[in-house]
Amino acid sequence: MGPGDGRPEAQDADRPELQEKFRGKSWRDWFLSDYLRYWYLLGCGFVDVMATLELLRELPLGLALPALVPFLFLALYLEHWFYKRHFQQEDGENPED
Repeated sequence: MGPGDGRPEAQDADRPELQEKFRGKSWRDWFLSDYLRYWYLLGCGFVDVMATLELLRELPLGLALPALVPFLFLALYLEHWFYKRHFQQEDGENPED
C-alpha cells in the first residue's frame, strides 16, 4: 500500500507539524485532552439551551425570567469550574499548548 492508501499515518506523513504535535501522546491522553474537551463544551451548551427553554416553557414569563438569571449563572459557574479542574493543566494552559 502506498502513501495515498487512506490510512491516517499515510495521509499525515507529509505534515511534520502534525507529527510533532502528537508525538508521544497516547490515545488516552489525546482522548482526554482534545476530543473529550470539545464534546464537554458542546454538551454544556446543549444542556444550558434546553434547560433555558424548559424554564421558559413551564413557568409564566414573569417567574421564568427572574429564575433564569441565577440558574444560568450557577450552571455556567459550575461548568467553568469543572472545565478548569479537568481540562487545563496546572500552569493554566490548555492541554494541547
